[in-house]
Amino acid sequence: AIPMGADRAPVWPGGVVGSITHHEGRCLAVAARRGAIAGLGIDLEPLDPLPADLLPEITTGAERAWLSTQPEDLQGVLARMIFSAKEASYKALYPQLHAVVGFDAMDIRPDLPAGRFTATLNRRFGDYSTGLRLGGQVQVHDGVICTLMVLAAPASHAQRAVPGAGHDELEMQCFHASAG
Repeated sequence: AIPMGADRAPVWPGGVVGSITHHEGRCLAVAARRGAIAGLGIDLEPLDPLPADLLPEITTGAERAWLSTQPEDLQGVLARMIFSAKEASYKALYPQLHAVVGFDAMDIRPDLPAGRFTATLNRRFGDYSTGLRLGGQVQVHDGVICTLMVLAAPASHAQRAVPGAGHDELEMQCFHASAG
């Protein structure tokens, strides 16, 4: 079992980064050796529209402007996807700060046809500068949104290249195993 710290974050063994999420009987965990990968974040959310009254709390002005350009019947689900991407990104970045930040700390732009999202940082996270764009992955399957952020270590922290550490090699396969 992975113990939980006082901040409720998983406490991974030395040299390991990872993330855990759960939703309605599903539980997923990802882990990797620390090195070229500085953080991992994964999140599961229902494929339901985000309640409209949560939009001002969860989304930034830029995200709401982008949502307004999307088909009206998809806006709520895309807002939920933004929320999930923020959760995954935050989990990957949390070890850099060990501090709670607001939903305005980053702007998310989903690219559902590509199965990707971009997180643009609106503040500094340790060695990760304001304005930095990070790429994540998104899948929708069986009524659930699954997002994954693989945070590459800053060049000054990477000890050596780790095979399979890139986004193209570490593809998300959220729903290919059954919980039997």
